Amino acid sequence: MLLLLRSIVFAAITTCIVAGGYAAQVPLPDDSGNAEGGLANDISASLVVCGRGPRLISSFGHCSIHMSCPSANLDNYYTYLILASPDNVKRFFKEGVCTGHFEAQKWDEFKKDYVEQNRPITEYKLNLTTDEVRHLWLNLDRETYNSTSREYSFLHSQCTSICADIIRASLINERIEYGELPQGLTGTLRDYTNHSVAGYPWYLFCFQSILGAEGEQKGTVWEKLAPADIYPVWSGASIVDAAGNRRPIFIGDGQMLFNGTYSPSKASPLTPTVCFAILLALALLLTVFSKKLRKITWAFDALLLCLQTALGLFFAWLLLFSKASWLPGNLLPIVFNPIPILLWIFFHKKKWFRWVYAGYAVVLAVMIISTPFLPQLQWAHALLFATFLVRVTALFLNSIKTNKK
Repeated sequence: MLLLLRSIVFAAITTCIVAGGYAAQVPLPDDSGNAEGGLANDISASLVVCGRGPRLISSFGHCSIHMSCPSANLDNYYTYLILASPDNVKRFFKEGVCTGHFEAQKWDEFKKDYVEQNRPITEYKLNLTTDEVRHLWLNLDRETYNSTSREYSFLHSQCTSICADIIRASLINERIEYGELPQGLTGTLRDYTNHSVAGYPWYLFCFQSILGAEGEQKGTVWEKLAPADIYPVWSGASIVDAAGNRRPIFIGDGQMLFNGTYSPSKASPLTPTVCFAILLALALLLTVFSKKLRKITWAFDALLLCLQTALGLFFAWLLLFSKASWLPGNLLPIVFNPIPILLWIFFHKKKWFRWVYAGYAVVLAVMIISTPFLPQLQWAHALLFATFLVRVTALFLNSIKTNKK
């Protein structure tokens, strides 16, 4: 406690910390007399939640912290940003994490992208003590000034959980206790993924496709906080002091800073399930009329082989070079791997090659039958497997007829 007070006093008497191209500092009072022990006390902290956006990186929404001190003319938005560099993207696929840091911004800079994308911005004032607000501001300025790196891993650490973590670390002899939690936060990490990207079927399909056995882990509430959940979850939670006294985390209802109207419900009706159902129907149609549509059928099979090869190479790269914690236990490499294309290149003219078709058909059939029992697999996966199964089975039967002739 003594160390904390000394840190606060030190921050108050230093001049300023340069961050983000402008001066950010723990606020000092002006001549209005609004002070307590030499420190401004008209300071406040708020959680700022931005609605979901149209791109993958923005599909979960965003969460930031707003610090304000009118008497010192300070008004800063501290937002966690992922470093937009090729190396950071490569690290995400190689290690399952990438890095980011807090950046201090003024309102005009902070709101720019959200207003352009018509995403709503809502502010919720935190019910912290004055000393806790000072402590929070000090922690944020330290991270901003030092460009402190924090890891982003989606499943365990993202903007909302990082903001919640630094707020929790700024409490003084107090803790946050949760009340009733929504279903998306009480289940597995896979349930959390389904909950977080609801309304974005293609993003959900992609996340489910790369998420292996780790998806069945429970995880903690702190890991599974998402921008859309933070207000309802923290509205039912409490700040509890050492004596057991409770108070709500937020003061009053949220204040709308920008009334954006973008909604993911406007997404295309061409979901993975619909698209792969159409692809399966096309495979069945070409199989029935393969003699009349010989060239189209050949082109369709070539397209499927290219798709299988591309997915196979992607998963092979992940298996060989990635250390991501979410990859082990992934089932899709059973179907999508480089072995089929290698066998086809070197042995497709051999008489026995039809048994490669038969073996692959068995693998596909087993995966389809297992779909209801395997959390990683969705019906969209089963439809995609069925498309390959139809054509592989047809090729197997055709090869038998050819050999008989």
